[in-house]
Amino acid sequence: MIGIKQQDKETTIIINEIKRWKESSMLPEHYCDYLLNLYTKGESESVSSRGYTHLAASALTLGLTVFVIYFTEMSPLLQTAILAVFVVFLVVMAIHYSKKGISTLFVYVVAALILLFMTVHIVDAFFEGKRGVLIPLLYLHCFVWSVTGFGRKILPFSIGGTLGAILLTIYIVI
Repeated sequence: MIGIKQQDKETTIIINEIKRWKESSMLPEHYCDYLLNLYTKGESESVSSRGYTHLAASALTLGLTVFVIYFTEMSPLLQTAILAVFVVFLVVMAIHYSKKGISTLFVYVVAALILLFMTVHIVDAFFEGKRGVLIPLLYLHCFVWSVTGFGRKILPFSIGGTLGAILLTIYIVI
């Protein structure tokens, strides 16, 4: 009996130490989650057990964006307002989850894509798809993505912005 209590105390000390490592980023978060799951026999509240909510919500929001743009008969102004609400929702969600120490890169990528869809939709609805309006706005998106990507060292934004600008230039030239 005494041996089991001593083992529980030692395990508790180890678990608390791993939590400190996670908070101070001494080890990558996924290593700490693995160790916590190992020492708590899967009963720990970790990112691996609670961290997928924001991914599912982001994917659902992206799906709803496509639905609102292409499969509804709402006015373009109402569609634009709904998409703006989606972007605000995603940004608020990203801020909330980043405060909990959960990676929110996917949420920001989805928000950027919805902004891109919204831009194309607005130009199509209000300017009848004029290239003279759309192309500078697409370059603006590429520029913002590149600056964000290189400035904050976020690879998907760096690649997306740079590749987008290159493909847009090729489209214009050809």
